[in-house]
Amino acid sequence: MRPVATDRETVVTSSAYAGPYYGGFWGGYWGYGWGNPYMGTSVQTNTIVYIETLFYSLDQNKLIWSGQSKTANPSNVASFVRDLVASAVWEMNKAHIF
Repeated sequence: MRPVATDRETVVTSSAYAGPYYGGFWGGYWGYGWGNPYMGTSVQTNTIVYIETLFYSLDQNKLIWSGQSKTANPSNVASFVRDLVASAVWEMNKAHIF
């Protein structure tokens, strides 16, 4: 297993409120366009990590299986690697490698 790339992704979301902010007071004149600027937005930057997994057979001296995966914001390396290994084994079982 080896990391092959990292990337950053910025996600901007507005609040779930979609109604007009001044609708009741101004009789709906300002409409929906004024709702979200006053309700706020959130900005989150995600770190994306791409991992390549290669599985070789020493007896046959050849590559048996390869896979690529990506994850966002890994916070604990040990649990990330443990989950990645479990996923790779599951995919190899699905492909009848074992």
